[in-house]
Amino acid sequence: MSGQQKLDIPWYFVCENCNCKFFNDVSPCDCPRCGETLVSTERIHPPWRIKLHTVAETAEILKCSESTVYDLLAKEKLGSHRCPGLRVSDEQIAEYLEETKRERSEQQPRQRQPRLPPLRHVKL
Repeated sequence: MSGQQKLDIPWYFVCENCNCKFFNDVSPCDCPRCGETLVSTERIHPPWRIKLHTVAETAEILKCSESTVYDLLAKEKLGSHRCPGLRVSDEQIAEYLEETKRERSEQQPRQRQPRLPPLRHVKL
């Protein structure tokens, strides 16, 4: 993850006094309920900021056709959400790409098939 993307992820805070949970762009900050100064070491994506891609957008990201994306969804190789239509999150795309990376490294190189002898009894 690049430094620019890291700055876009907000800090996650949990106040021990009032049990308030919130996100903020800076750390340390004051609790909005009790005013105590809190320091966080954890950055996470808020659930409302998760980007869900349509099948067409997913196909563009993966550089393949929409029918290939539907095939991956049908075979459950690529996870999805059912909102209005099928949607795929960035995390699910990353998991799929990581899985294909592992599959490719585990595969053995294909053996070349021996050439078949010419058929002498067949006349053209």
